[in-house]
Formats: sequence, C-alpha cells, structure tokens
Amino acid sequence: MTSRGADLVVERLSKSYGGQAALRPTDLAIKAGEFFSLIGPSGSGKSTLLGCIAGFVTPTAGRIAIAGADVVDVPPYRRNIGMVFQNYALFPHLSVFENVAFPLRLRKIGSAEIQDRVKRMLETVRLAEYGDRSPAQLSGGQQQRVALARSAVYDPQLLLMDEPLGALDKNLREEMQYEIRRFHANMGATIVYVTHDQDEAATMSHRIGIMRDGALVQTGAPRELYENPANAFVAGFLGEANLYDVRDLRPGPGGALKVVTVDGLELEAEAGKAVPAGSLVACVRPEAVSLAGTDAGPVIAGTVEDIIFTAGTVRCRIATPQGARVLMRRPLERHRQAVAVGDAVKLSYRPADILLIAKE
Repeated sequence: MTSRGADLVVERLSKSYGGQAALRPTDLAIKAGEFFSLIGPSGSGKSTLLGCIAGFVTPTAGRIAIAGADVVDVPPYRRNIGMVFQNYALFPHLSVFENVAFPLRLRKIGSAEIQDRVKRMLETVRLAEYGDRSPAQLSGGQQQRVALARSAVYDPQLLLMDEPLGALDKNLREEMQYEIRRFHANMGATIVYVTHDQDEAATMSHRIGIMRDGALVQTGAPRELYENPANAFVAGFLGEANLYDVRDLRPGPGGALKVVTVDGLELEAEAGKAVPAGSLVACVRPEAVSLAGTDAGPVIAGTVEDIIFTAGTVRCRIATPQGARVLMRRPLERHRQAVAVGDAVKLSYRPADILLIAKE
C-alpha cells in the first residue's frame, strides 16, 4: 500500500478537569498509513486522547503534530481530519449522495468534482446504487459505510474512529471489520481507532495501545502484546489469561524454574528467561493448557468445575486441590471424547508457556 496518510506524534499530552487527570502526560508516535487502535476500560482516557487529537478537547499541556505540523492551537476544521462516530451522525433529511457530498460543499468544491468524488467514494464502500436513498432506508452496516465514505471523501490524511461498530450486532460487526480493513487498504489514510472490543482491535490493527487510568500502559503489535504483556493488567485485558500471584521462585528439575504461587500451586517455567523485578504474576494462556497425555511434561491435577461450549471451542474451568482455578480453552473436536463436570483430570503445559510478568 502506498500511504497517503500522515505521521501523528503526541508528546507529553495531558488533560485535567478540576484537578482530576483524565489524561496523564502521554507520548505516542503513529506512522503514516498505520492502523492504530486504542483500547482500555471505561474511563481509561481513550476518548480524551482522541478528542485532543481531533481538536474537540483542549489539552492542559503537551504537543500534537500531524505531518510534522503542531496543531494544538489549530481548530478542528483546519486539521484535515476525518471522524467516524458510533451513531453514524448522518443527516436524515439528506440523501446518501448528499450526506457524502456535504463536507465537499462546505469546502466550496465545484459541482463536477463533487459528482466525481462522491461517485468514486460510494463505489469504494460498495454503495454505488444507493445514492438516492435516505439513511432511514439503509441497514446499520450500510449507514456506517456511508459515514466512512463521508469521512474520507475530502481525502484527509488522518481518520479518527470512535467506537464506530458499537451499535451493531456481532455478525454485522465482524462484516464491518472486514469492510474497514478493505477501506483502509484502498484509502491509505492513517487511522486511530478507539474500541472497547479487544478482539476487534487485534483483528484490524497494525499496532494497539492499551490505556489505564489516563495513561498508555503498553503499545505494540497484537501478537507482541498477547505473547509479551508488560504486566498482569495487559495480560488479563487482551485475551483470557490464567494469572497467579507468585510467592516464591526456586531452581526446579532439569534446570527449570519452579514457581510457587500464593495459593500453593506449583508450576515449572523455562529457565533463562528474564524475570522482572518486584511483585510477580505467573501467566498461562487457556489455549496453552491441555488434557495430559501419556508423554505429558509438568502436570496440574484438578476437577472439572464448569464447561462452556462456544462456536468452535470448549472452555473448561478446573479447580485444583490448592484452591486455584485453571481455565482451559481448546478447539471443539466432534469425535473426541469430552470431559464432564465433576471429572478428575490432569492438565499439561509447556514450561515455555509460563510467563513471569510484573504485577503492576
């Protein structure tokens, strides 16, 4: 993809309301043409950061540069930014064509060019035959595609999206995730995307920033964040995780590292891995746990406490004699004998899949 997007650099950006920090001093660099998502719990500062970039929120301190130009004092309409909202924000009294044409008419673009640009943009979002319809005659997914077309018709270098799929049902969300990925590949603009859906962010993004209490905790590619979380919050927020507070570390069999958790669970971790200083948490992902076979390595004994079947997977919660709970998630195999609630089982894992991470 040849990028037509702009670099975005945020330096020491902060926002306070009445002495309360909504956004703590934050540094962030996003490359031209990158799809970058912001995720985090409610009140973590995602929308505040996005609002500062858009110009709707005036920061208390710091710098925002788009394509190298400081825009902190530039009004929103002069930042050449496109915005897509959760509620579509379409004009109900205007046709689809006129909704998309609206930002061009504000910019005094000539009629012939408006016709050409809107036609091409509606073709891009696969709504070429819907120009004469009103928004009320469209489905939710079609309305969101109109909003995408309107946000990009004037060729902004930066697109900001705030929970754009939040009002859609699961199947339509997944369809629109594909549409937005395709849209981004065609347009080449830099996208900053706010969502509360971790799977959505991992599906669509080149990189993700995870926020908590007004600060960026960690940024990285989805796989990097999943496999190397900076702390227990990141591990638990991006995907499911079994997390156990560590009480003791000592040499184990065969040069492995023996990990004793606060609740008495004993695990083996791979030796030689860097161990953070301070309070530690042992993390093992549910898909890294399986029913022990005859050639199993380290084993955890327990009793099946709960089983949940979802599309294509089975999730089992196992209670150990020490009182710990282990979540196991496996693909649903139709011809494999399933365990039942109350069964005594042995679980195996690879020491390499035990992560020792900072608690905070």
